[in-house]
Amino acid sequence: PNAIVIGTQDILHFGTNYVQGALGKRPDVAIVTTPQVGLGYYRARVLAKTGVDLSVLVGAHEATPSVTIAELMVATGRPVFIDSFQANIAKSFPIYPYGAVFRVLPRGTPVPPIEELFAMNKQLFARMRFDYPTPGPGDDLAAQAHEIYAATWRALAGGLAAHPDDQAYAAAMMTALAPQ
Repeated sequence: PNAIVIGTQDILHFGTNYVQGALGKRPDVAIVTTPQVGLGYYRARVLAKTGVDLSVLVGAHEATPSVTIAELMVATGRPVFIDSFQANIAKSFPIYPYGAVFRVLPRGTPVPPIEELFAMNKQLFARMRFDYPTPGPGDDLAAQAHEIYAATWRALAGGLAAHPDDQAYAAAMMTALAPQ
């Protein structure tokens, strides 16, 4: 609830706009699409949804403006998430996989134990519906979404060596969700 998601991917940007605009769901979630931040009308939209004024970035010549965006968003106290294209943010803050995105924690905050991350994602994915044929490589955005789902379970499996049953579960989820 009340999260801020920083991303670049079209699937996140346009998918969320559809869910919020056309379906009227999850208006509490604010999406910040980093390539759009240079546009005045977009910064005004972000300000209205988050209370964060990104005009500080206009004319700035920072090497990593996405990190500044993350700092400003984390400072709101709202939960902040990123997509997999936010490498600079991922290198600058503690993060962990949460469904199709990564949770960004304030600097200095420890990442929850792998057992907690596994349980959290298991519960999250249990609420998702996958009662359709698994997309294949030619299925474009659907395949991209499934690769993101599989990557979450790949990351979790890598950290669960001390828990063979949980690691096997994560590996099975990774295989089941990956594009076929």
